[in-house]
Amino acid sequence: MKILIALNSFKDSIKAHDACLAIKTAIQENHPRWKVNLAPLTDGGDGFCEIFTELASGELKYADIHGPNFENQKAHWGLVETENLNQEVLNLLKLEETSKRVAIIEMAQASGLHSLCTQERNPWKTTTYGTGELLKKAKEADVSAIILGVGGSATNDLGVGALQALGLGVFSGNAKSIVPAFPQDWTDHVILRQGCAKMPPIKIACDVENPLLGENGATQTYGPQKGLDPDGVLEMEKLVESMANELCAFFKKPKSLMNLAGVGASGGLPFGLAVGCNAEILPGFKLVDAWLELESKVKIADYIITGEGKFDLTSFQGKGPGALLSLAKKENKKVIILAGIVTQDAKKKLNKDYPNAQIYSINPEEFTLSESLYKAKELLIKKIKEVLV
Repeated sequence: MKILIALNSFKDSIKAHDACLAIKTAIQENHPRWKVNLAPLTDGGDGFCEIFTELASGELKYADIHGPNFENQKAHWGLVETENLNQEVLNLLKLEETSKRVAIIEMAQASGLHSLCTQERNPWKTTTYGTGELLKKAKEADVSAIILGVGGSATNDLGVGALQALGLGVFSGNAKSIVPAFPQDWTDHVILRQGCAKMPPIKIACDVENPLLGENGATQTYGPQKGLDPDGVLEMEKLVESMANELCAFFKKPKSLMNLAGVGASGGLPFGLAVGCNAEILPGFKLVDAWLELESKVKIADYIITGEGKFDLTSFQGKGPGALLSLAKKENKKVIILAGIVTQDAKKKLNKDYPNAQIYSINPEEFTLSESLYKAKELLIKKIKEVLV
């Protein structure tokens, strides 16, 4: 029996690699002869840098940067030699085989929601400045391109903080420099000066299709998840729109960029980097598929085990487990999905469109959310033993 284990991280609980390893251990206890292949998934958030760097035999680098509240913290980023990348990846990144190194940056390392306790989560007072500092470190390493994974952000600052770290000046009406320029500091009198340093090509791995503004935009869709008071959503939306207009005017870019699919991800960071640094958005799972060589791994597997913390309808919209389901269906493979929470509408769609897939919630009904998060590893092991081992 050949098993492919490819799980996403379980948010606020267990990393993708640890989840995959736990299931592998459980399976091999009873079936030591089964061949098990691990392919931890990432949606650009937690674990993105480590997974990509390790698979390409790269090197993790560490830096002192500023976190989402502008506090001092450490973060890692990756350096990968292009000679270790397959041709499909090189084509996606539009790189030649003679290119040098590629930097891997995970915005959640510098500007992630996971680094803040509940009381600290407030997008009025968070910044992507630290993400910009990591981008600057990558530039100084003389790389041919930067791959930026977005997801799990604590911010809603359109990437203004990141642009500041790269050279953008933000000043108040009385010519006082504002560093960092939290959204609470944005007013009608904010003045932008001096541009950003010239950057290597920035490729943003992103699967969500949110525009910057509107009911499906950065603020209205994700703001409340980051601690934004519902009563303040429309107020922030107005400031976001105003700042977006200022950025487009300053960098001489069309306002139509606000409508581009994906620019509303991670508090609008892709928008800011597209406007200020000509960053390009790439289909995230397409890059993950090529980097991990998932399609070939799916073809040789008898069973595929995937999952994530919450499996809902958004899981079918480009996220790792949903995209993996499509690959498995194409090859007529059996799939087991493990999740902390499974919504009924997602289960209904799964039953209709993916008859070879079975889905299970690992959370006991009597457990609180906190208990389930704390015991995620043992719950994963218990469930896979029940349904497969």
